Amino acid sequence: MAASFKLNGYSWGDGEHPMPLRAHDPGRVQPRGHGTARSTCSALSTNNNISVDQVSLFYGGRITEHSGAFVQVTYNGEARHTTWDNMDVRYARALKFAGTDAVIGVSINNNPTVQDLWNSTPAWGFPYISSPLVPGPSAGTLIEGGLAQTVLGATAYAMIDNHVYLEVVYTGTSPIGG
Repeated sequence: MAASFKLNGYSWGDGEHPMPLRAHDPGRVQPRGHGTARSTCSALSTNNNISVDQVSLFYGGRITEHSGAFVQVTYNGEARHTTWDNMDVRYARALKFAGTDAVIGVSINNNPTVQDLWNSTPAWGFPYISSPLVPGPSAGTLIEGGLAQTVLGATAYAMIDNHVYLEVVYTGTSPIGG
């Protein structure tokens, strides 16, 4: 069901108001306590820290009859600043071509793989979030967050007869960073 909602531009459902203010998971707060020999944040001591790593607010829903968006805004407690996090804005139309049902659409997003219908790619992979206070892995692939919020991507897609999914993706450098 979530894939269909995303496929159809986050605009499925009845509603007189173009931007419904209902949400399944409107936000997330991540408090954390750490007992480490060193911290990556200079504002904190080297051991026994309690912090709010991040607070995220989400919106996923209709903007117009055929368009919608999923946006995430995140406050970073250690850096003490707010940024746009994941964003996916879509326009989609259902149509019938030669007797076959199809949905075609376009997506503009700021994180490679965030547009994945099934949320099975690195933008949504485990671990979903990690603490900025504790040193983490020093190596990873570029697609696993290295380009997140620093690029702007465009995707054209089609789902044919609810069985064949086609997607063409372009990702370029964004003029704004995260």
